[in-house]
Amino acid sequence: MGPDSESITETRCLSAAANFGTGTGKSVQHEQQAAASPRRVRMTDQRLADELAARVMGWRLAPGRYIKSGRSWLPRWRFAPLSKIEDAFCLLDAAHPEDYAMRGRGTDEFWVGVRLPGGSGEARDRSKPRAIARAVASAIGIDLEEMV
Repeated sequence: MGPDSESITETRCLSAAANFGTGTGKSVQHEQQAAASPRRVRMTDQRLADELAARVMGWRLAPGRYIKSGRSWLPRWRFAPLSKIEDAFCLLDAAHPEDYAMRGRGTDEFWVGVRLPGGSGEARDRSKPRAIARAVASAIGIDLEEMV
């Protein structure tokens, strides 16, 4: 990763942090909606990334991309907070946590706890980026097992 990519990541994080809390707080409409069902299902990684992009980063969902402030955009595949550690930390920074903690047991399991002004959440996972993203999601009230 060269110096240009570091400045791009830093710029993306800073602009997202400035936009946190400017969204409506409502769930994003997804390109494909499943038929109504009374069963609870696990939220997909892409749907969770979309929710986090809208509710924490302040971005709007468009076909194949996120619309950021100033009418700039980012392809959906470029924002991967559940698999890219730099995106997970951008997400954490944009959420403006009052406090957060991380612990790990070797490479077997990571624990992340996040306290935000509106709530708190924690998550455990074998993946550090996934644990961070899920803890932020929990802290802002996203139900990771939700009715579809």
